[in-house]
This record gives sequence, C-alpha cells and structure tokens, in this order.
Amino acid sequence: MFNYKTLDDTPIEVINKAFTDAFSDYQVQMEMPLWKFERMILRKGYVPEMSMGTFVDGALVGFVLNGCRMLNGELAVSDLGTGVIKEYRRQGVIKNILTDIKELIKEKNVKEYILEVIKSNESAVNLYKNQNFKIQREL
Repeated sequence: MFNYKTLDDTPIEVINKAFTDAFSDYQVQMEMPLWKFERMILRKGYVPEMSMGTFVDGALVGFVLNGCRMLNGELAVSDLGTGVIKEYRRQGVIKNILTDIKELIKEKNVKEYILEVIKSNESAVNLYKNQNFKIQREL
C-alpha cells in the first residue's frame, strides 16, 4: 500500500538512498555520495515541506524533490529531481505525487511550477503532458 506525504520528516540519508536507487539505471549517471547530494539540493533551494514522497512499509520508493525561489516577485517552485525505484515504476507513483503537489502549491499560492525533463525520456514527457504541464524548454 502506497503512503504519500511531504518529506519534512524524512532524513536526508533516506532521500539520498532512494535517489541513488531510482537513478541507478538512468540514461544519465546520477550516483552521488551523501555529502555531494546534500550540497546539490541545498544549493538548489530544496524545501522538504514542498517535496513529496511515496512510502511502502516505511521505505521511500518514489519522490519529487522541490525547491522554492522568488521569480519575478512571485513564489515559484522548481522540480529538483523526480524518481521511482525500479520495482515500483509504472504503478502511478509519480502521477499521484504530482496530483498532491498541484494541490500543495495551490494552497501556498505558488504561481509557477518549473520542471525539466530529458526529451528522450518519453515516459516522463508523456506523464508531464498528461498532467497538463507545459514544455517551455527541452533538454
């Protein structure tokens, strides 16, 4: 059974392990030691209260890490990393997280949600399009 919640009570070590596991077979090498991962997400403005994870029996199996910043005088949220460990892919994990994030950012009066996707990652591109996200830049 999937349990969805924000990451404000999730230790960085748990998030780093899920990140490493989720990207272990990814198109772009993403493995990072804890210190480098922590530095990366803090530099990008990581906000646990605006980030969400999917848990199974207490283990983090999917996540959307978000950062916040002011953009043109308005609060904007940026996707810093989205992933699901291999065993839980294609089960609606990210689709459900994105639905919850849309509600969360609406409650916080966020005017813009920025995410990046590698265009060769067709499943991610299709997911974002089906969730009504607009592509403004391709990588």
